[in-house]
Amino acid sequence: EPKNAIVKQYQKLLELDGVELEFDEQIVQVVEFDYAIQRAGATCKASGKQMEELSNKARELGAETKFTSAEVADAFYYMALAGWQTSDMLEGIDSVLKLANVSGMELSETCDIITDYLGAFGLTSKDAADFVDHMAATSTSTNTTVSQLASAYNNCAAAAAEFGVSQTFLNTQLGILANSGRKGSSA
Repeated sequence: EPKNAIVKQYQKLLELDGVELEFDEQIVQVVEFDYAIQRAGATCKASGKQMEELSNKARELGAETKFTSAEVADAFYYMALAGWQTSDMLEGIDSVLKLANVSGMELSETCDIITDYLGAFGLTSKDAADFVDHMAATSTSTNTTVSQLASAYNNCAAAAAEFGVSQTFLNTQLGILANSGRKGSSA
């Protein structure tokens, strides 16, 4: 099923004349991947060699994980938006996959959370693995989800970092609040 609204409109229009427009799922996946990887590469200004590395990694993870290569390429796009270099993306994607698996969230949404709040805490892409470990531990050991934790971060992460409060300490406090019913943006 194509995601493009114009394609869907043409399908409906052609159905009025009895013409059925079908799309081979493999073709749709190839087009989605090509668009996503090109967008990621353009955003991070990847060289030809770097584009090849990103493409190969996205295809590899698309074959080995529950996520498609296009979803991995979309995650690369969010990393690029956050200013990550190609080497950072290739190094950090495993952490993003880990948190997406723990949380059950979309890969691009998980990536957006990681890149946003690494920045809010004054951390860099090099800190992604530890950052994800702390988020995963909090969401699996307290009465909160990764999404709710991110919502709570939205209210306090930058201020906490400004006052020297670590992510570990903040997560502990947010976990305690979650266990008492104050979750997400109300924490």
